[in-house]
Amino acid sequence: MTQNTLKDDEFLKQAKRVLDDDVATLDPLIAQRLQVARRQALDGATRRHTRGMPQWLSSTVAASVLVAMAWMLIPREADLKTGMEDLELLSSAEDLEFYENLEFYQWLDAQPSEAG
Repeated sequence: MTQNTLKDDEFLKQAKRVLDDDVATLDPLIAQRLQVARRQALDGATRRHTRGMPQWLSSTVAASVLVAMAWMLIPREADLKTGMEDLELLSSAEDLEFYENLEFYQWLDAQPSEAG
């Protein structure tokens, strides 16, 4: 066992001792009320579990969630194109200043020519 596991085990043993001592010194009326509340909670949990949604419905919901997650996680063609453009930009031999001024060059290209 590792040292952390030994520390955890010792901590759990000490916590159990403290809680057991507290239960032993608890007022009998409070102990009885706690026991009744515990039984009611366990009975309610059992009833809720048995009358929950039908098995086929919970399976359908789980499958739908998995399909939605897969749909969101699978890269789309547009995402791949953007990634390729970024890769081309990073691997190009052009100076970075060219790309910083790219909008200016596009604007300049769109201007009418004055040659005449």
